[in-house]
Amino acid sequence: REAETYDFASLDKKQDELLKLAQVAATARQEATTLAAAADQAEKDAATALIEKDNADRALLAAATPDAKAAAKADLDAKTKRLDELTRAARDARADAQAAFKAALTAEQRTKRSRADVLASLNAFAKSAKFREDNLLGTRKFENANLDKAKADEGLIIRDYSGPGQEDELDNKLTAAKQTIQQIDQRVADLTLRYQGASAHRQALQNILKQVTAEEDALAKDIEANRADLVRLDKAIADRRSTYVVWWNGLPTPGKKLLEAPILDAFNSPLKIENLWSDGLTIDYNFRDVKRYDRCTTCHQMMEKSQPGAADKPGFVRERYLTLILTPPPAERVAELQQQAKEAGKTLTVEDAFGISITDGGLLDRNAVSITNVLDNSLATQARLQLSEAVTAPRTGDEIRDSLLKTSTAMQEMFDLEDPANPFPPTPGLSVGDVFVDVDGSLVRNAAEARRFLLDGATAQKPVHIRVRRGLPNPFTSHPRLDLFVGSLSPPTMQEFACTICHEGQGSATDFKWASHTPNSLADAKRWSREYGWFDNHHWIYPMNATRFAESSCLKCHHEVVDLEPSTRFPDAPAPKVVHGYNVIRKYGCYGCHEINGFDGPHNRIGPDLRLEPNYFAAAQQLQSDPHYEHLTAEERGWVETVIAHPERTDHSSLDRRILLVVIDLDEDVGIPLAAHQPQVADRGAPQFRVLLRLRQFEHPARVAAGI
Repeated sequence: REAETYDFASLDKKQDELLKLAQVAATARQEATTLAAAADQAEKDAATALIEKDNADRALLAAATPDAKAAAKADLDAKTKRLDELTRAARDARADAQAAFKAALTAEQRTKRSRADVLASLNAFAKSAKFREDNLLGTRKFENANLDKAKADEGLIIRDYSGPGQEDELDNKLTAAKQTIQQIDQRVADLTLRYQGASAHRQALQNILKQVTAEEDALAKDIEANRADLVRLDKAIADRRSTYVVWWNGLPTPGKKLLEAPILDAFNSPLKIENLWSDGLTIDYNFRDVKRYDRCTTCHQMMEKSQPGAADKPGFVRERYLTLILTPPPAERVAELQQQAKEAGKTLTVEDAFGISITDGGLLDRNAVSITNVLDNSLATQARLQLSEAVTAPRTGDEIRDSLLKTSTAMQEMFDLEDPANPFPPTPGLSVGDVFVDVDGSLVRNAAEARRFLLDGATAQKPVHIRVRRGLPNPFTSHPRLDLFVGSLSPPTMQEFACTICHEGQGSATDFKWASHTPNSLADAKRWSREYGWFDNHHWIYPMNATRFAESSCLKCHHEVVDLEPSTRFPDAPAPKVVHGYNVIRKYGCYGCHEINGFDGPHNRIGPDLRLEPNYFAAAQQLQSDPHYEHLTAEERGWVETVIAHPERTDHSSLDRRILLVVIDLDEDVGIPLAAHQPQVADRGAPQFRVLLRLRQFEHPARVAAGI
């Protein structure tokens, strides 16, 4: 009864029109898609014909005889004619496809307008239902007021007609009042039912509208959220931007950088020093134990930042170098893209060929060449990750020692990629923010060079090896393993333990050079000294642990070591290096690896030599035990005895060692040459040779065993 005011005839007419337009639009879109596929195939055929014509051109140039030239010329003419035909056909097919797409777009726009008209009618129905619901609610409120008044009148009747002799009049008035109350109560009940029906009807209409517009509403919500995030990021950038001048309505105003200047920074500087106090943790200042406080997060502000919705996933990964192999598109696809670009009056771009956008400038370095966009399902997302030979090839002891002199980035490339405990495992495919380092070994200096290198690889049909820098350098990274350290859910939180209790260093420092950072290699030490003014502050007796020794601090609390092994809560070992070293020592001991005569064959050592300095006295004792030691002069024996008695000296004893080495070298000149194997040169029993022989036995026992 309440819905009799709806114009269902008009709505049905609009719905029928919408269905017809939707069917027409779907048919037009399908036809346009079919024509586009036909145009694509026609263009591929034309591209193939172009390649065949180029081959015919080369065959004509290579023809050596007149007959061969005539045949090649005829073939070229045929290929040229076919190319012209296919080119015209491809052009016509593309024009038909574009016209079909235009017609489909027009049909879809009409359908969109018709759909909007239907939705407007449904919204009008919903508004009308809401209007009736509100009217019924208002009417019921008035009737409830009338009901309350009738009940109040009944009470007044009882009050006014309760005297002697008024019983009959009281009964009559009460009967009339009760009848009035029943009538009003019935009207209220009817209005309640009508209101509930109208409300259910309005909710049903709104549910229908929500179902119809659910996808649109979801997209609109996402767009609004993205816009809000963009506004928030713009505001954050504006708040954090530090410049001397800020433009406000076209007028220059003082910027934050002025407040960061010396002296002025005392007056509400935008840069604040953060202090983290560690309750119950002290540091020994020799004269007393002082409560620890760290200012590390003044610079390392992203230390405990995690990914949205994942408290144990670092939000900002550290910088490392990766090599990716980018496969070029097929030759037919390259020719097709080149033809399309030529027809549009443009040239082939890396966006068309590989699906990436490259620009000059990076997040932190204005001279960087970085990737700003990567299209989904493009060739760039399918780039394969290449492990360096340093990761896959076995390494000797010398190579391991040499690797300690490499830069930290080289060490990351060598070991981090295959490390199962690596908190930032690299992912294949190029990513937004990747910075180009080199392409096929050629250094990339600007975006134009990067684009040229990639397009050359696409034209030559050769895989392109791209070396990129991914991630952020310190101090812009998050702490690894937030499930273990400084995270909101980790056992040691940032607020409880701070930084230096594990990493050492001078936590109260506010400058890089005074924080007592320890470089991971000699190369890092030189770079830090050049860029940050770093030096080895010998006045601070608690320097920071180098990166490769960072896990050693775990033993401060975890003395038993076994609680650092993998567990149910932490499947990945909290300190894998410590656990591995502990298990190796427990299984093999020291001499399981470091044998005194640690040789594999005559030339290759097993592990580093543990007899290097300052164990000079051991070598001197071995010379003293030689049966021909007495043939040495008194002065030479004095040198040997001095080295044995005072191996720790670096002044006089060091001079004795050097003089003794000169004597042994001179002894080698009169001894038997080891490489020549000439026993006739000198007597094996000569005292000079015996000294040399003892030295060779000390350094190369396998040669003595062979009788050399």
